[in-house]
Amino acid sequence: MLTDGVLASRQLLLDTTRVRVQGEGRADFHDERIELRLSPRPKRAQFFSLATPLEVSGTFGDFAIGVNPGDVLATAGRLATSLLWVPLQSLTGSRVPEDGADVCASVVDRAQ
Repeated sequence: MLTDGVLASRQLLLDTTRVRVQGEGRADFHDERIELRLSPRPKRAQFFSLATPLEVSGTFGDFAIGVNPGDVLATAGRLATSLLWVPLQSLTGSRVPEDGADVCASVVDRAQ
């Protein structure tokens, strides 16, 4: 949504066949600043999957891409416990469609 030169996302979604990335962010066109956070998730349970969220911040001409130290710690925890959780997720977890049909259908429903 664009209001008074500030573009803010309610929800940002990038969907590929193997990974779904959800995020949020804002771009201020008055100050020419951007703040964005993207959190990747594999569509299938995977051993040793990193999937660390990325943050983009700074001005339009001089921005930085990095990770939050807390997110790195959380990723290390997921990495260490993946041998336990991945088999359980594979047995009990629901599958995310490779073609993204689940999110496409929800967008169409909201538009109608």
